[in-house]
Amino acid sequence: MNRKFDIRVWVLVANWNPLQIYLYHDCYIRFSATDYNPKNVKNMFIHLTNNSISKNCTSSTSSDYFSENMWSLDNFKTFLSHKFHKDDLWQATLLPQLKDIVRISVLSAWDKVDWRENSCGLYGFDVIIDDTLKMWLLEINLCPTMEHSTKVTSHLVPKMTEDMIKVLVDKKESKTADTGQYELIYESPKIIDKYDFRNKNEIEVQGIHIDK
Repeated sequence: MNRKFDIRVWVLVANWNPLQIYLYHDCYIRFSATDYNPKNVKNMFIHLTNNSISKNCTSSTSSDYFSENMWSLDNFKTFLSHKFHKDDLWQATLLPQLKDIVRISVLSAWDKVDWRENSCGLYGFDVIIDDTLKMWLLEINLCPTMEHSTKVTSHLVPKMTEDMIKVLVDKKESKTADTGQYELIYESPKIIDKYDFRNKNEIEVQGIHIDK
């Protein structure tokens, strides 16, 4: 693989108080339209993975391997298995990192959000992976695209929106309701006084030293 890529992950905040964070397990991988070339920093088709950009590349070298510059998660798992000769890398190594990134990111901004009753938010987290299988947050999109722009998204978007309704409607009516591919990865206690919450050190962020 000689292309830049990132992973788009849907995250649903089903409620702000108590805070309920759901991760959609069936994410997808987005590739740049042409092979990586560090000497050409101005070519956006080399360095950007947005499908809205890559689909307009007339010189794209897209093949069956990079069909429509996008993979399903199953395709990516197969790649990881072949490259690292392990079958559980996503589940054992990458998914726990992803959950930590999502939880810490949402919690870091929780007190900045207006906790309106019966409000929710759907976000698009973009993450990247380095050569040591360390996952890094690239950006968070407030309005992730729901466009059926590829075969992958044409299949995933309807499934995701159906599962989102299960969380927002069915789950409120029954605690045992099926939520599809959405997993509740964090739920806070009910905060009575938001002002009091802001003045308490209830969130702790830990890190490690990174050598340059």
